[in-house]
Amino acid sequence: MFKPIVVIPTYNHHKELPSMIQKIQSHISDILIVNDGSDECIGKILSEIAEQTDVKLLSLKKNGGKGAAVKAGIRYAYKNGYSHCIQIDADGQHDISDLPHILNLASKEPQRLILGNPVFDLNTAPKSRILGRKITNFWIAVETMSLDIKDGLCGYRCYPVASTMDIISKVKTGDRMDFDPEILVRLKWQGVQTRSFDTRVNYGDNEPSNFDVVADNIRISWLFMRLFWIAIAVFIQKKLIRKSSGSNWAETKERGNKLGIYITFLFYKLLKKRLTMIMLQPVLFYFFATDKKGREASIKYLDKVYRKSNSKLTFKPGLISSFAHYNSFASSMLDQVGIRMAGKSDLFKISLSGFDEVKELIINKKGAIFIGAHFGNFDIIRLLAKEPGMKLKVLMYRKHAQMINSLFSSIRKEKEEEVIEIESINAASACMLSDYVESGGFLGILADRVPPGSESRVVKYSFLGEEARFPQGPWILAGILKCPVLFFYAASTGTQEYEIHFEKLFDTVSISSGNREMEIKKYLDVYISRLENACCSFPYQWYNFYNFWQE
Repeated sequence: MFKPIVVIPTYNHHKELPSMIQKIQSHISDILIVNDGSDECIGKILSEIAEQTDVKLLSLKKNGGKGAAVKAGIRYAYKNGYSHCIQIDADGQHDISDLPHILNLASKEPQRLILGNPVFDLNTAPKSRILGRKITNFWIAVETMSLDIKDGLCGYRCYPVASTMDIISKVKTGDRMDFDPEILVRLKWQGVQTRSFDTRVNYGDNEPSNFDVVADNIRISWLFMRLFWIAIAVFIQKKLIRKSSGSNWAETKERGNKLGIYITFLFYKLLKKRLTMIMLQPVLFYFFATDKKGREASIKYLDKVYRKSNSKLTFKPGLISSFAHYNSFASSMLDQVGIRMAGKSDLFKISLSGFDEVKELIINKKGAIFIGAHFGNFDIIRLLAKEPGMKLKVLMYRKHAQMINSLFSSIRKEKEEEVIEIESINAASACMLSDYVESGGFLGILADRVPPGSESRVVKYSFLGEEARFPQGPWILAGILKCPVLFFYAASTGTQEYEIHFEKLFDTVSISSGNREMEIKKYLDVYISRLENACCSFPYQWYNFYNFWQE
């Protein structure tokens, strides 16, 4: 049965109460004032107001804080059979005309938490409070892995009493201003859904707020630190540590979840990249710690680079180097997001090496293949698509990373013709690509991984001192297209700074069906030589976290 009560916590606030109560009583009769240890003279005034307006008064012996007062009101509501507790602050800031809407929402969806989303008068609202709200809302989004809670500090809200009582009876929650955001996070963890409504908040001539800018901000900061690590601990408990990773790169499941990826996007959207990387360290460490085969593959690769005479690695790799390798990959993924975002893509600084070769091709309206690897950030090539006369398609396998690709699509809708799925290549599409390149188009291909279904079409060749398998497909396609082949990579040289390198490898590729493997090795030798040099120059930017040298 829907039985709501309005709870008004107050500490030394009384001037606005008579008019507030009169407005509230036109919509609901059950009202409880919780006197949070107000001064004795104020306590007497509150008693008089309660008697004159026929509302209930619950007086606490000492000031415990807003959270303590609200919890006392919820306990009262639970004990007396109320289903919902509508919290309204006593300082007159809240718009009572929204009360019918709140009652309607709560009656239609009784299991939901109904939350006010404040609409401020920017002429009266303190700037520090608005900034504080943004920070609070950011942390709530992180800790709930959700954007459902629009505002975590607005005191105008309606609690479902039973589910709220279940939390405050079992968990020690904050007693002061930190209670407002904490109870929202904990209710969300319990699976309670929310519904927000816009409400005007007036900071004008009302009674002064009891919010202590220093003390309460410290409490709230400490709260979010605690909740963050609790959330991490719960996340680790719920996720079974994988005993093994796929031995093949396409068998390795995409880790994390869609909400986690979108929350990372939120970090990046609101903060600068350096701050985002700092905030991601605990989560990144979790993935590093639970990915044994990924760590082993990373260390094996780094050790091979370390042994090369031209390597930039100056000490034998171990766990620290491997974690730096993971960090480099995370940084690259953030940049893949950034180049698709309005307002972020313009922040990237690039230096070009060998681009004169590309310009000459553009001028002569000749196409080419840009052949690269899972090294650096291949997506940076998108920034070059802005060049006059540049037409670009990218050949990719994307099924193993559908969540991150879903995010990419939501940020910037990819034109269908920009990305070609590897598994869609057939005789007809090869002819289409031939026409495309002949008309001056460029085709980007990664030539280091063997795609699913192509395990029998590989060439074995030494890479960093040990034989590895490379796909035949890119070279066969190059032979069909009969166009120049340029080695390409984009290596990070700083925060959102990249060195984009082009080097012509071949004017054309010719492969006969009779001695295909030997002819491919001739071209592969040149490609691998350039790739090894790139790995030695930028050792942490090779992103194959599986046993690349497996049989």
